[in-house]
Amino acid sequence: MRRLLLTSALLSCATSMAGPPPEGVALHVRRGFFTEDSFTMAFFNLSAAYLVSLAERFYLTPRVTAGYSKFDPPPAFSNSKGVTSAANVGGGIGVEYATQMDHFSIGLDALARVALGPNITSFAIFPRIKYTF
Repeated sequence: MRRLLLTSALLSCATSMAGPPPEGVALHVRRGFFTEDSFTMAFFNLSAAYLVSLAERFYLTPRVTAGYSKFDPPPAFSNSKGVTSAANVGGGIGVEYATQMDHFSIGLDALARVALGPNITSFAIFPRIKYTF
């Protein structure tokens, strides 16, 4: 009984430390969006927004934007060349609160953009701190 217990303990430890087989692991190609396929998008945009009063000192801010995007590394290919830049358009909505301090407001924005050509969509949620001179 003691020998059986010792043998099972040794075997269970050996199987828990098993590694990949010597012939290697089969390659499975995945399609879709994965984090290891990440890239950087830099935007150079002009935006137009409008303040819609919801309450005293509280506003809704619809916004449209258009501009130019740079990608690094190239996330898409066209004619076997990497696409490193494209025009972009987008829109979003936000809220803004005019604080009791003169010329100082805070807010929160949500913005969606699409890079035209490679059809890459981006979403952003960001805070806004604004001081108006």
